[in-house]
This record gives sequence, C-alpha cells and structure tokens, in this order.
Amino acid sequence: MTTPIVNRKSEIVNRCAYCPAATAATLAENEQARQRIRNLELTITRLQNRLDRLTAAARELCFCWDRAGDSCEPKTDKAAIAMLEYQEALRALAEQIDYPGWYQL
Repeated sequence: MTTPIVNRKSEIVNRCAYCPAATAATLAENEQARQRIRNLELTITRLQNRLDRLTAAARELCFCWDRAGDSCEPKTDKAAIAMLEYQEALRALAEQIDYPGWYQL
C-alpha cells in the first residue's frame, strides 16, 4: 500500500516506484525534453553567431551605430539591407527563446 499522494512530486515518486512502465515513460519524456533543450541551445548559438557577423558587417557599413540599430545611418543600400537582416536575426532569436520583448535586446 502506498502513502497518500500529497503533491505532484510525491505522485511521481509513488507512480515510478510501483510501475515500471511509468518509469520507462518518464525516462523517455525526460530524454525528449533534454533533446529539445540541446536543439534549442544549438539554434541559439547559431543565431548568436549570425548576429555577431551581421553586427560586424553593419558597423563597417554605417556611419554610427548603437545596439538597437536606431541611430545607424546607412552609407549604402547594402548597409540598409544588413540592418534589416540584423533586425530579422534579432527577431528570430527572440522567437526561438520565446522572449516577447525582442525589440529591447
């Protein structure tokens, strides 16, 4: 006989202690969650690297620069395109990490 379940944690402990199928399912869920986290970390790293490259390119092409890109005066159309790509990369990064205030980065 198991002890009464007081909260979710004890429910999981009791379920896993007495049901091998539940333990296997929990392990599979945990592995899937770890894989999703690894994939998200890789995506964030790729996006951060892209941001670094775009930032460097935008700095070379602009008269002045701030992190938000608001004060950039494009020298050429290429600079304007680089700024749009930079802002799009910021937006993509924010979506990947579910950060609603991406424009504040």
